[in-house]
Amino acid sequence: MRLALFALTLLPLSAHAGPFRERLADALASLGEGRAALLKLAPSCRESMLGNFDLAIRDLHDVRANPSPERVKQVHFFVAGMAFTAGLGGCPTSLLTHLATAKRALTAAQGVPLERDDEVASTPRTVAERAPAARVKKQPAR
Repeated sequence: MRLALFALTLLPLSAHAGPFRERLADALASLGEGRAALLKLAPSCRESMLGNFDLAIRDLHDVRANPSPERVKQVHFFVAGMAFTAGLGGCPTSLLTHLATAKRALTAAQGVPLERDDEVASTPRTVAERAPAARVKKQPAR
């Protein structure tokens, strides 16, 4: 049920998103599915990974609000570390699959240049931005 609600909250966000935000939404969905699966696993795996999933999800929400290729790279490395920890911690392959899917989406996001809509999505648009014709320079009088 939580997973369905999580997916429904992402749907409107990705409806008008550019490729960069779509990749972030894919990574967020994979991490959300992985977190939901984690809650059903053995306590040893769950205890070692739950905080990491929460941090990665929080960081991805932050990157969506304030797009930055550098932050995407940081989250990508963090998710890679999570996969390493999960592998050493004896977590099942299904959890590693969710992490690998999120990692692939973050790799794809790094390869997509930020679009103008991605850069200003979290900031209010000014009148000048909404009406580019208003910025036309006046011609000097002859």
